[in-house]
Amino acid sequence: MEQRVLGGRYLLKDKVGTGGMATVDPAPGPGLHLREDQVLDRTGAVKIMLPQYAGDATFAARFKQEAQAAAGLSSPYIVGVYDWGKDGDTYYIVMEYLRGTDLKSGIKSHGALDPKKVAQIGSQLRAFGRPQARDHPPRH
Repeated sequence: MEQRVLGGRYLLKDKVGTGGMATVDPAPGPGLHLREDQVLDRTGAVKIMLPQYAGDATFAARFKQEAQAAAGLSSPYIVGVYDWGKDGDTYYIVMEYLRGTDLKSGIKSHGALDPKKVAQIGSQLRAFGRPQARDHPPRH
């Protein structure tokens, strides 16, 4: 795999996931990657936007807004966001990486979450979020 460094400091490593804004790609392209911060010497994750969305100013603004909103939250149920940037035509969000499974896979394996557990998590998220985050509900 070719090596790529974003923002002059985030060395991309293995791809670890995909989503609505990303595709599986053998080279370090769109998707969720493990990364090594060459300044702080720590490993985490980088979410890279698909190139077809990078040319859309509205979409790029939402991507940045997602990073800013998530960075303002502190909860054991939300990964920490450390940085957001643009390197050439590539937009990215830098975040902590938690080993384990994603929600979709967990539901497939173990079934839907108990409604009481969902309410408990939602209550905790509301308590941990900054007041301004409560005023702007999630868009997805």
